[in-house]
Amino acid sequence: MAKTKLCYYLFLLLVVAGHATAGSTVKFLRGFLGPLPFELETGYVGVGDSEDVQLSYYFIKSESNPESDPLMLWVTGGPGCSALSGLIYEIGPITFEPMEYNGSLPTMILNPYSWTKTASIIFLDLPVGTGFSYATTPTALQSSDLQASDHAHQFLHKWFVDHPEFLSNPLYVGGDSSYADWYKLSYHWADDGQVRDALSIRKGTIGKWDRCATLQYQKMVINSIPYHENLSSKGYRSLIYSGDHDKVVTFRSTQAWIKSFNYYVLDDWRTWTLDNQVAGLVRS
Repeated sequence: MAKTKLCYYLFLLLVVAGHATAGSTVKFLRGFLGPLPFELETGYVGVGDSEDVQLSYYFIKSESNPESDPLMLWVTGGPGCSALSGLIYEIGPITFEPMEYNGSLPTMILNPYSWTKTASIIFLDLPVGTGFSYATTPTALQSSDLQASDHAHQFLHKWFVDHPEFLSNPLYVGGDSSYADWYKLSYHWADDGQVRDALSIRKGTIGKWDRCATLQYQKMVINSIPYHENLSSKGYRSLIYSGDHDKVVTFRSTQAWIKSFNYYVLDDWRTWTLDNQVAGLVRS
């Protein structure tokens, strides 16, 4: 067993050695009819000691004005849930056509409410072991809150080297917490050989794709409130949201820790609408 694992990691080292940071452009995706009507780039960026962690990403340019529109780094929570969740099920430009799973490859359709209408977004599989991100050594598979943050920082530095045209764009960091194990559609699609080829997934690095993987991960930050307070005191803006039906992170808990900062209320609770329907409540 030990010899098999050693051969596997030697293989991964050889795979990484032949790859540069630059990504690959995706023009067609199996399940979507015709060429993609937006710019999608996929790739890997090596971080950590000797770049022994290879982070997988999906970058979609803004469909409006990528030269000046904001750039967002998006990480799905868990930890261990793939950024494909955010891309396909939440804020990306494509999604699966609603249908009952029948074993066939799902059909993909456009999402008219995609955030890429007004922003360029990097969907990042973070921490290592998430989605298609992988390690070339057993030690590199171990991660923690602080290490994942450092890897994200390294990722951005290296990504900007290959994408200097976005250095002057406003930068936002976003994400959500995701625990549910959604639809069989995504598993069937992500494990399809032609889909992986289109996304330039490195062969032999990941077996069956898992939407929310079990990681070798240490949670070191028990309370994130001091971090929010520190960033706020330095003038960084934030948008904090909660679902009103979230049974894991209730909106009342979110309200309570925000209230502990004793912020001034600039604009009290009001409704915001979408297509003439109330979509939520917001306060500044």
